[in-house]
Amino acid sequence: MEDLFIKQEHDRWFSDDGDKTRLLKYNLNNKSVVFDCGGYLGEWSDNIFDLYGCKIHIFEPLKEYQGYIKQRLGNNSNVTIHNYGIASEDRDAKIYKQSDGSSEFLIQDTTGGYEIAKLKRISDIIDDKVDLIKMNIEGAEYEVIIDLINSGKIKLISNLLVQFHSENDGIENATEIRKNIHNSLSKTHKLSWNYEFCWESWEIL
Repeated sequence: MEDLFIKQEHDRWFSDDGDKTRLLKYNLNNKSVVFDCGGYLGEWSDNIFDLYGCKIHIFEPLKEYQGYIKQRLGNNSNVTIHNYGIASEDRDAKIYKQSDGSSEFLIQDTTGGYEIAKLKRISDIIDDKVDLIKMNIEGAEYEVIIDLINSGKIKLISNLLVQFHSENDGIENATEIRKNIHNSLSKTHKLSWNYEFCWESWEIL
């Protein structure tokens, strides 16, 4: 039943053309600060900049994808490319290369090999208002958001755009942990829209 429900939510996302609508429609301007966590090829940041001209920080731990981002946005003075990923603590992580699903946790394919990459604690990075933070970090979103909540830094984030991964992806107790995160987030933010275990967006109260 869960598999079917999640598939229906993903189908609804594609039917609504979410990649070109939901992921990009925010109240931003050229003074806004945006964090792109899990930059991959830099496409989302590129689109956000084209729309709003804001200041963007991209966090991407894998060298190959850092290279693509630099080719795409390296000459843009409004974009800062960080050669590490985010986590709930500073650590070196074994990240398996699986295209846009590259992950420390969700290991579906080992044929692409892995890279030892640097991760840094997000609550040590954020020290001022962030207008929008996007997280597509393949299972690490749980520890990262919990760290933001526990540190109080969640109050500095105006909009949180996150892709939660489910038990089907290999995250143990994902449904329960996500429910607890929702309960905590609801104290500071409201759920703007939600496609279960696909994408969801939270706005500060």
